[in-house]
Amino acid sequence: MAALTLSDEDFLTQSLFHTGLRADGRSSAEFRKLDIRLGPGLGQAECSIGKTRTRAVVTGELTKPPPNRPREGRLSVNVEAGPMAAPATLPSGNPTGLVGSSQTPEGVSLCNQLERMLKGSNAVDVEALCVQSGALVWELRLDVHVLCDCGNVGDSAAIASIVALRHYRQAEVSVENGDIIYSPDLDPVPLSVHHMPIPVTFAAIPSDLGEDPVLLADPSSLEEQLQGDGGQLVVVMNQYGELCSVLKSGGASLLLDRDLMPAVRLTAARVKAVIALIDAK
Repeated sequence: MAALTLSDEDFLTQSLFHTGLRADGRSSAEFRKLDIRLGPGLGQAECSIGKTRTRAVVTGELTKPPPNRPREGRLSVNVEAGPMAAPATLPSGNPTGLVGSSQTPEGVSLCNQLERMLKGSNAVDVEALCVQSGALVWELRLDVHVLCDCGNVGDSAAIASIVALRHYRQAEVSVENGDIIYSPDLDPVPLSVHHMPIPVTFAAIPSDLGEDPVLLADPSSLEEQLQGDGGQLVVVMNQYGELCSVLKSGGASLLLDRDLMPAVRLTAARVKAVIALIDAK
């Protein structure tokens, strides 16, 4: 279908504010089905939230560290989304703009979000990627592929990334007399992951009637169009119940007791369920 018309927006917004139900029948605090699958190789994972589907692939190579960080490896993030990523119900591609690559504004935004989550919170121990100080470190590349964007692609990409990093293994190597020595008889080494930051995204739906905005957990692509300038709230929490970050975009006014604290409590329950599913893999 085409982008939402004003009459469509009015109907959906009034239905939401009057009945409390969303277009897909969920309540405001209800999430779509979550599924996590490991890929055929180490460091590969796929995450589905409803029909939204992303795949994360971690690869690594040995390189020389920069002089100012001689004991630290590196982690880079790249996002790719092909023409098939947008659902058939959306107009010729994807109104969120993710079709393309990390060079689109939306792709850059998703890359930045993943980098803040993984690197800003020190989720991955980059010092553990050092083989020999000043000479050799591991450089990891995290490629995130958006396979189908039916809304809330950020949460899906983040979960797939965490799982891929947890299941990546790097070869056991050492340096002797300037030569790189591989040890194929030794088991590959898992990454040192300090913690698992999991984002939970809410769409802030504004009202034209002066009512308080409504926060919708796990927004669909339809609701992402409906949010307009209301923006989103992204709460990031790890498996220890620690609040990693709270990100707010858009112009909707959110209050601590009315909006933020309920969102944090819902995030805690959601993260607990996500972590349980990850640990089962």
